Amino acid sequence: ITAIFYQTNPVLPHIYNYATLLILVYILGFYGLMQEIIYKKHEPEIREEETTAQPMLSESKTKEIKNRLLDYFNREKPYLDPEFNMATLSAKLLIPKHHLTQVLNAEIGKNFFRFVNEYRVEEVKKQIIIKKHYSMEAIGFECGFNSKSAFFSVFKNFTGLTPLQYKNTLKENT
Repeated sequence: ITAIFYQTNPVLPHIYNYATLLILVYILGFYGLMQEIIYKKHEPEIREEETTAQPMLSESKTKEIKNRLLDYFNREKPYLDPEFNMATLSAKLLIPKHHLTQVLNAEIGKNFFRFVNEYRVEEVKKQIIIKKHYSMEAIGFECGFNSKSAFFSVFKNFTGLTPLQYKNTLKENT
């Protein structure tokens, strides 16, 4: 009987299969939503040592970290790496991130990103003079920026000019 039924209307087996599949999806979805563990918000446990304020660094320790930081930036030029971040810096200098942050903010007066981008912009200014025939984007990428828009935005924020405007002012002054 089913063979005759399916032969007269070949669309019915597909409808039957899709309907069965749809019902199965609804059932699994319903029971899936009923699982409490999936939607339970997990609040991170706050350990007591994280809630207490970190002690301030001594003046001599602050100056030592500042000198190591500036020396490392001037000698190694880590800012040329677009993947450079605070964790990398902390690992290279063997200084905890919170100490670096404290020195950058209190002693140098800049956050990490502003500090790194300032070095990158200064390097771009040097490279514009040296590599006159390079495109602005190529210079930006060589100096550690990982996108054209970030490069143009940061450069204009620091200098008030786009990289091309800056390059043109150099031509006018020479």
